[in-house]
Amino acid sequence: MTTIERRPVRPWRAACLAALASLVALPVGAQQLLDVAPGAQTPGPPDQRFTFLIGALGVVRPAYEGSDAYLFSAFPVLDIRFRDIFFASVRDGIGVNVIRDEWLTLAPVLRYRFGRDQDDNRALFGMGDVNGTIEGGLLAAFGPGPLRLRLEVAQGLNGDGHRGFQARADLTYGTRIGERLFVAGGPSVVYADRQFHQSYFGVSPEQSARSGYAPFSAKAGFKDIGFGVNGSYRLWGGFALTGVAEVKQLLGDAADSPIVRDETQGFFGLGITWRGGL
Repeated sequence: MTTIERRPVRPWRAACLAALASLVALPVGAQQLLDVAPGAQTPGPPDQRFTFLIGALGVVRPAYEGSDAYLFSAFPVLDIRFRDIFFASVRDGIGVNVIRDEWLTLAPVLRYRFGRDQDDNRALFGMGDVNGTIEGGLLAAFGPGPLRLRLEVAQGLNGDGHRGFQARADLTYGTRIGERLFVAGGPSVVYADRQFHQSYFGVSPEQSARSGYAPFSAKAGFKDIGFGVNGSYRLWGGFALTGVAEVKQLLGDAADSPIVRDETQGFFGLGITWRGGL
C-alpha cells in the first residue's frame, strides 16, 4: 500500500492564496466600499513577520455606479502584510512599500478592477459589458499621527479594460474611544480621465441604438466627492465587530450621464474580522 505524505499547509501560504483569490472576487462597488477603510486595527507586534486581517462583511451597495437600486452581498475581507514592506489586500491590491518613513510611505501597486455587466440591472440593457481591468499605479500616505492624507493613482493596463486613469485622495482621522473601539473617517475626492468616464458613464452611438439612451460623450473631470467612516469594536482575542460606510455624490459628466438614476450613492457593510500574525 502506497503512503501519500501530506505536508502541512503553512498558515501564511494559505492566507496569501486566499487573499489573492479575494482580490479578483469583488465587484467594483464593493472594492470602493472597502477603499474607505483606513485600517481599523493597529499593526501587530514588531516581532511578527506576517500579519493577517481576515473576515467577512455583509454589504449593501448599488447595482452599478449611478443606480437607484441596491443589492445585498456577502464578501470576504483579507489583508496580508509582511512587516511594513509587502502587502496584498482587497483595499490596496498587491504592492511593495519602496519608501517606509514615519511621515511618508510610497508603494507601486497592482490590482484588478472588476467591470460591469449589462445584466446587473435593467437600466444597463443594451449598454454592453465593461470588461475587467488590470490597473497599475502608486499609493502614497502622508502623516505619522491620527490625521493622514492618502493619495492613489491608477492606470488601466490591459487593452480590453477601461484603459483610463483615475486618482483618489482621502483625508482620514482615526481615534480610539476607550480600550475596545476604534473609529476613523474623513472626506474623499476622485478624478477620472475621459477614457475612464466614457467606459462607465458614456453612451456611444452603437450603445444608443441598442439601449435607447441619447448619445453622451463623457469628458475628464472630478467623478465624485464623498465621506466615509469605519469602526472596529474588539470582542475577544483578535476578533472584532467591523463596520464601514460611505456616502458620495457624483459630479460633472458622471452625474450628467443618462444611465445615472441617482447621483447620491451609499455603501454600507457590517461583519466580523480577525487579526493575527506569525
